[in-house]
Amino acid sequence: MKIMLTLQRRTEILKKLAVLLIVIAVIAGACMKKPRTPVVDATCFLFAGDSIMAGMGPAIAGELGRNSGFSFVQKGKVSSGLCRPDFYNWPVQLQKFTEAFHPACIFFCIGTNDTQPMRINGRILEFKSKEWQNEYRRRVEEIINIARRSGADIIFVSPPIMGRKGLGPNVDYINGIIKNTCIRNHVFYIDLWHYLADEHGQYQRYDYDGTPLRAKDGVHVTPHGNRKLARAVLQTAKKYSLLPSTH
Repeated sequence: MKIMLTLQRRTEILKKLAVLLIVIAVIAGACMKKPRTPVVDATCFLFAGDSIMAGMGPAIAGELGRNSGFSFVQKGKVSSGLCRPDFYNWPVQLQKFTEAFHPACIFFCIGTNDTQPMRINGRILEFKSKEWQNEYRRRVEEIINIARRSGADIIFVSPPIMGRKGLGPNVDYINGIIKNTCIRNHVFYIDLWHYLADEHGQYQRYDYDGTPLRAKDGVHVTPHGNRKLARAVLQTAKKYSLLPSTH
């Protein structure tokens, strides 16, 4: 009888030990699968987006200076946006850029080329429709999530006021979606819409000394205008301690 009890006791102990080993194995497996903290280059800035950022990015880099201790990656793509991934797929490209350069900070400007319908799953989403708005918001959030997974801070920068007839209100509408999406996702948004406007908040092509601020198309920005925008961006970034330190 004692032998049977002893065997039964040993069996219970072995079962408990087996359960304990399984638990340890599960915990160890979970720890091994835990994603590693992304490694970023604390000195690297990535400037990405459409042609507005293609002009503004180099101006920001110029204002910071070559001897600032920072490195700059310029990836502005003319005519790009979030509505036409068949032309230029920003989520795919941004993923590639973050993997290649490991930026600590991304400045992203988009929207000027997105005043158009979107095609998704064979359907057309008309510009400004509720479905269009929801899908555009989702695409902005996708950009934010790619940046965050890479370990980078992302700062959205708006384009300046538009002078081309009919374009201004539509781009401003898109700016509103981007700004609200940034607020909801706790992402910093720098609004440059009025930085190149006159004292009445209206589009102006020339600065007060007669120097051109904008190109003839009413959309793109001259080197002089880009320097003004760059100073505005850096002033805001420094005010809110958005720039990574090289020290």
